Amino acid sequence: MSTRKPALKKPPRDKAIYTLLRRMLRVARALPLPIFLKDASLRWRYANPAAQMLFGLRRKDYHGMSDAALMDDVSAVTCQLSDRAALEGRGLIQRKENVLDRSFRVYKYAPRSEDGAPLGIIALAIETTELEAARTEGERLRDFYDALSEINQGIVRERYGDTAELFAHICRIVVGHTPVLMAGIAMIDREAGVLHYTQQACRVADFPDLGRVRLDLDPDSEYGRGPVARAARGLETVVVNDVLGTPEMAPWHELYRRYNGRSTAAVPVMVGDRIEAVLSVFAKEIDFFTPELVRLLRELADDVGFAIRTTEQRARVRYLALIDPLTDLPNRVHFLELAEQALATSGGQARRAQLLLIDIADFKFHNDLLGHEVGDTLLRALGRRLVAVVGETGLVGRLGSDEFAVLLVEPGDGSETGFARSLRAIDMELDQPYDVGLSESLLLKTEQSTALFPDDGHQPESLLRRASMALRAAKLAGPGSRVPYSMALERRLEYRHLIRHQIERALEAGEVIPYYQPQIDLGSGRVCGLEALARLVGRDGTILEPIEFIEEVEGDRGLVRRLGLAMIGAVAADLTALSHAGLDVPIAVNIGARHLLAPGFKRDIIDQLGRYPDMRSVLEFEITETTHLGDLSRATEAVRWLREQGLSVALDDFGSGFTSMNHLQRLAIRKLKLDQGFVLDLIDNPRDQAIVRAVVQLAEGLNIDLVAEGVASEPLGVLLRELGVTRLQGHAISPPLPLDALIRWTHDWHLPLDWC
Repeated sequence: MSTRKPALKKPPRDKAIYTLLRRMLRVARALPLPIFLKDASLRWRYANPAAQMLFGLRRKDYHGMSDAALMDDVSAVTCQLSDRAALEGRGLIQRKENVLDRSFRVYKYAPRSEDGAPLGIIALAIETTELEAARTEGERLRDFYDALSEINQGIVRERYGDTAELFAHICRIVVGHTPVLMAGIAMIDREAGVLHYTQQACRVADFPDLGRVRLDLDPDSEYGRGPVARAARGLETVVVNDVLGTPEMAPWHELYRRYNGRSTAAVPVMVGDRIEAVLSVFAKEIDFFTPELVRLLRELADDVGFAIRTTEQRARVRYLALIDPLTDLPNRVHFLELAEQALATSGGQARRAQLLLIDIADFKFHNDLLGHEVGDTLLRALGRRLVAVVGETGLVGRLGSDEFAVLLVEPGDGSETGFARSLRAIDMELDQPYDVGLSESLLLKTEQSTALFPDDGHQPESLLRRASMALRAAKLAGPGSRVPYSMALERRLEYRHLIRHQIERALEAGEVIPYYQPQIDLGSGRVCGLEALARLVGRDGTILEPIEFIEEVEGDRGLVRRLGLAMIGAVAADLTALSHAGLDVPIAVNIGARHLLAPGFKRDIIDQLGRYPDMRSVLEFEITETTHLGDLSRATEAVRWLREQGLSVALDDFGSGFTSMNHLQRLAIRKLKLDQGFVLDLIDNPRDQAIVRAVVQLAEGLNIDLVAEGVASEPLGVLLRELGVTRLQGHAISPPLPLDALIRWTHDWHLPLDWC
């Protein structure tokens, strides 16, 4: 009789998991894509070799572990959200997930037993880090233009003891200004027949010392077939746009693979007819080095060569350092130098002058919409027009991305009529259409400011500082504005600085208070929603109203983000009291459009939901700053993601600014806030009544909730009901109230008889 003990039977569901696992193993082991298997309790059961390599784990390290034990909190929350969606769903789902600071497109499927219960989750991940981090060609070129300009300025301004200091400076700037992985400079030792790196800079902290990497000049050596050696021998630029796919790069494959390098370029640095060194650049993307980018690298290498040539050639480099390479105009440094010369006194009598600053309105929008090549063409065209209209009597420079400066000097008669004539001539010239190679010419609007010499400043720097103050005011006033500097303007800016300090202090101290304004459903007479509106505690303990701080907040994307996140936390602290008062209704928190479109928006929301999980059931995002909803593709993706998280999204101020039918079609919004501009004069304005009636029909057809804001009187509520609007918000119902006052209001509220 056999003495073998009978095998223990596994539970049916556990047996199904192991059966599934055995079938997967043969395929999963061979795939280069990370594959995971979790059981129904979301514990890790299997990870193929690619997944183990991703996390740096062995089976004993992950088996039976949860996401929280294997990754940081934010990554764990992201994975858990999509895992739950897969368990609750009935098919394949896909999500974008960030894990260990890398981006993935993850596909998840939950197989089920015969009774329909989920057995676990099968997941496959495709890394998209490089795709999402990749920049457009125009952005890369601009980065290299900036690096080139700073290198040239550094060559002129710095005092290098030897070429080693110069080369170290070059490497740091290239890595600091552009998206490359590494920049290094190799010197030639012809006696030994080798090259060796003497300087390098890299984004990766543990990148090895390239001075230990073998590079031969001998073309028959396997270490002499790389781009650095070929550039040194042939005196020409060598590009390898797929390192791992190039057999000649085999001696260095491990180095590139380890640090995720995919392409490289080597450019000889020439001093006259003699090669001095080789500039080598690594990048993470295949096909990174386009012909235009290679041209810029050659120009950079040429300028380095000029820096170590004769005194005459150094003078040429100085000239390049003072000129903006895109427009051939003086840059900020050189413009101020030339302005100081132009403003020099003559015979003891100061010459009157006017400094004009010009900024292209919505330049970033044009740049992103039409492409950086068109944007660069616009900048060059505007610079040429300014030079043509100013002539030899003035000075034109480019101070920044889309900011130009013009110095107008009066002939000496002391009158200001010449200034006025020059400004009119400039306006007429800039208002003409721009031919940039498109099917139609473009019309540009600008924001401008002025400052007078010597009235507003005796030095070019002080004049520029005050003109810049006025330019900030012109940008707030909008396209077509020209604002002169004044002491009153400076005092206003000082006041704004004080307000900003109070905003920063309130955010740091957590002194953000939500005031709630109820929304009423006319059908039931009950509260159907709340809008949480921010109030800040001032330095002296007083409550700051939005009219005092909202302009400053909306002018700064960072403040918009911080205030929105602070409001989520403040509302979360009130949830228990609101629930006890019977106000278990959606609570709208304003979210700025620029925050919605920011790269870190999703991470912010995941973090907030992790901190305040009870907010998920009531939180509604109300998109404000709709004039900044220019990138509808990104906005659509962000709104879709919010809805996937189970969150409601409303669009504020519908009918004003840039909000339009296109927003409704693309964004899939489920609630509209009718702009107060249509409501305030509704009783005496038949046209507004017709518009409201049309919006009601539109909302009904699209199955979108409609809320009318700014309902200030009972007759206005009656008219809105007749027009078909059934949800109202405004002072006729209640002004925004702090929590305690809101709870007291709920006991006294009753629907006006005329609204029933």
